[in-house]
Amino acid sequence: MKHPNISKETLVTNLSNSEQLILQTYKLRPLPFQRGYKFIKGKYPILLSAPHSARTIREGDIKLREIYVGSFVQLLSKMCNVYGIYTTNIIIDPNSNNLSCYKRKIKSLIDKNLIKFVLDIHGAVDSYGFDIDIGTYKTKSLLGKKKIINIFKRSFTSYGFSNISTDFFTSKPNDTITRFSSSNKIPAVQLEIPRQIRNLKKNTYKTIQMFNALHEIIETLKLDFTGGRKPYLST
Repeated sequence: MKHPNISKETLVTNLSNSEQLILQTYKLRPLPFQRGYKFIKGKYPILLSAPHSARTIREGDIKLREIYVGSFVQLLSKMCNVYGIYTTNIIIDPNSNNLSCYKRKIKSLIDKNLIKFVLDIHGAVDSYGFDIDIGTYKTKSLLGKKKIINIFKRSFTSYGFSNISTDFFTSKPNDTITRFSSSNKIPAVQLEIPRQIRNLKKNTYKTIQMFNALHEIIETLKLDFTGGRKPYLST
């Protein structure tokens, strides 16, 4: 296991501080000069996404935010030097509307050939029963790179998450970030993390373990997508 080069105490502080910033704006509509999301520029061609870190509007209804997913994206993108995007204000749900400004930003990154993989991070309710769900629409969103899923399973298992689900939400038709990315020829994965495993205050240990697993996954994918290694990207 490759842990981040940062102490647990510092990581907890940084996650808490990031979440506090999101809490200041998550239920406010953006001002005319604001986008409603935060974009982080990276060096490596991976994009981390959290479209539900703030409240969103879907079919006229306001949907609740998913705690800590935006903070995960913010810290992981900076620590791993990859691209990141997450909502900060109430906007049209990027995960159900292909015309959203959030998706337009992702498309611009694709058009500029800046990203080669998208990891879309979501929160799930605890009642589903899994530790983590890896969504690939029955591997279709991987665009033939099916062995990528081994990277995820190996890291999650090594950090103590044994109840790994795959494609729990595949049957629901929608315009997700994962489908949008793969339809634009960029392989993508949608992760669903239960609330109890991203609730830093109530379950610090599991939240940090999940963060560390994601850090290891991203560091491995960086090597794969920049030519540093070969074993996982062929079918």
